[in-house]
Amino acid sequence: MILRGSKQWFIDTKCLQEKGLKALENVKIHPEISKNGFQGVIENRPYWCISRQRVWGVPIPAFYDENDSPVIKRTIIEKMCQNIEKHGTDCW
Repeated sequence: MILRGSKQWFIDTKCLQEKGLKALENVKIHPEISKNGFQGVIENRPYWCISRQRVWGVPIPAFYDENDSPVIKRTIIEKMCQNIEKHGTDCW
C-alpha cells in the first residue's frame, strides 16, 4: 500500500445540515434506497473534504505563498471562473 500525504480542504457542514436535509427532500436519487445512506451522511458528518484528488473533482482557486499560507482573492477566483468557462475544469 502506498499513501501519499497531501493538504486537504474541509468545510464545516454543521451549519449547512438543516438546509441540506430540507433540500434532499426534493432530490430524486436512484436507487431510492441510496437516499437513506446519503441522508445519514448529512446527519452524522460534521465536516466534508472538498479537495479530494479525483478525476471528477473541481479545482479550488487557492494558491500558497512563500510562507505556505493560502492566498485566496476574488480576482483569482474570477480569473479561474473565466478560464473554466472557456477551457473546462481541466484548464488547471
